[in-house]
Amino acid sequence: MSNILNRLIQAWDRYWFAPGSLTRLAIYRLWVYSIILLDVLIWTRGHLRYAEVAPEFYQPIYILRLLQIPAPAHPWLDIVYGALAVFVFLALIGYKTNFSAVMASGLYVYWVAQWFSFGWVHHLHPPLVFSMAALALSPSGARLSVDHLLKRLRENHAAQQFISKANANSPYATWPLRFVQTIIILLYFLSGYAKLKISGLEWANGTTLQWYLMNDYLTFQAPAGLWLANHKELCILLSYATLIFEVGFISALFFPRLAPWLLLAGFSFHLGTYITMRTFFEFLWLTYPVFFNFERIGAWIRRHITAPRGVIKFAVLFDGQCPLCIRSVTTVDFFDWRGKFVFREVNDWERISRDYPGLDQQKSLEEMQVMIPGAGRYEALAGFYAFRKIAQHLPLGMVIWPFLFIPGVPFVGTRVYRFIASRRKRIAGAARCSFHTCEIPATSNQ
Repeated sequence: MSNILNRLIQAWDRYWFAPGSLTRLAIYRLWVYSIILLDVLIWTRGHLRYAEVAPEFYQPIYILRLLQIPAPAHPWLDIVYGALAVFVFLALIGYKTNFSAVMASGLYVYWVAQWFSFGWVHHLHPPLVFSMAALALSPSGARLSVDHLLKRLRENHAAQQFISKANANSPYATWPLRFVQTIIILLYFLSGYAKLKISGLEWANGTTLQWYLMNDYLTFQAPAGLWLANHKELCILLSYATLIFEVGFISALFFPRLAPWLLLAGFSFHLGTYITMRTFFEFLWLTYPVFFNFERIGAWIRRHITAPRGVIKFAVLFDGQCPLCIRSVTTVDFFDWRGKFVFREVNDWERISRDYPGLDQQKSLEEMQVMIPGAGRYEALAGFYAFRKIAQHLPLGMVIWPFLFIPGVPFVGTRVYRFIASRRKRIAGAARCSFHTCEIPATSNQ
């Protein structure tokens, strides 16, 4: 008996706490808070008008009654809205991630709850709300966040050297994704279960679906819904298919390989309800990416589409004894999501000169260099032009990259870069230039 119990406990731990990728969790954080930010700034911004509705129409849902929160009014609702937008943005970029996510979750629950308290109650938002709660209580800011960048900058400075990033795993990176996946699976299953419990197979008699189609046609004027309502046999077939799909979704818990097919069926189902009934359940299927392993998807795309012959890597040469240089390459490494760059210290000149013959050591110490591989040779870009090449291959850098070709920009950029490089001791700060020196040492080429 004890062996069976131990096996059950081990299986439970494996399901919730198997080591998972922190990067995958961070990608889901970016996805969820991007949706929430759009919802707050665009889709539900009009809910501010509830502050102008007479309090007599306010029927607070249970959580608001429990907390004794009164009807929304100006300027209270405006303050809540502004704070919500700020904390959602901070959670998105990953600054003070857990605190920002906790605040965003609480404010978003209130934002949705006060909307529900005026008579419009639906089940679109729970998957997003549960996602926000799970992300707030997990290490969702351990990668792809401002917090992670600042941590790496501090660690590299304390170590007095550049340390490349690593995609670490954590047992606490799995449960948030599993939790949301389970919520989605149960939402579908319980939806089908409720239909069978209340109506049995009579729910699939075709008449039920016909009634909903006609009712929604009178409201939303969907021609496809009217057409379908006039074909009872098809309504019966689709009703049985809906029950099988919803109740069968529970199989994703036990057979994860079925999840992609069930998600495809789910999206097709919601697309069909939109065409015929103008009901899309967008906040439900927008949480489907919680099932996706974006790292594997990205690796497959690189292997078969964008880089079938391998990723062409550019070597970035920098002064490993300069704190400002280390901070610069740490930042580049952080944003190098496609793995386009490798970083090498010029101070290891014996190897550098062997790999790149003819390279000037003094110039390499004065300005960061990017080495572009070619057929049996290399091209070296220094200073501003190295920066421009780096920007070209960073996903976020591509935003500014076209502007770096505007006439006059290279002229100014070259001089600004040299100005900063020649004064990097003062710019880095005396307290931060504590190891070796930030000044450019005089060297002779070997």
